[in-house]
Amino acid sequence: MIITVYDDRRFRDEYILPIRHVPTEVQFLHRARVRQDSYAGRLMSELYHRLFDISLELKRDYSTYYEVEYATFAQYLRKRHLLSKSEATELSARYARAAAIIRFGRLYTFMEEGVGTELLSKLLDLED
Repeated sequence: MIITVYDDRRFRDEYILPIRHVPTEVQFLHRARVRQDSYAGRLMSELYHRLFDISLELKRDYSTYYEVEYATFAQYLRKRHLLSKSEATELSARYARAAAIIRFGRLYTFMEEGVGTELLSKLLDLED
């Protein structure tokens, strides 16, 4: 499951990804079927670092900083990230099963228009 949200401050779409298992970089590159020392390998390594090092990990962010302020994860998503009630409910239902829930801003233009979501679905073990 990938939720696409529009970020008014940055004028771009962002993705929210509930991930069952966070892969290592080597596993990620293997799943992408690229060699580490190739151009495609460097591109996928950059995508990996954007996903897992730079992006906001909502589950960890909530449990570390906001659990005291917001009674539920859904409430945190609604008030802090301005998600719709249905999106917050869907993600909240996946909270216990997901190893990570990432809010990811598109890195490359090839991530637009369905291609990006299809690529992420193939590379990551996403919650259904």
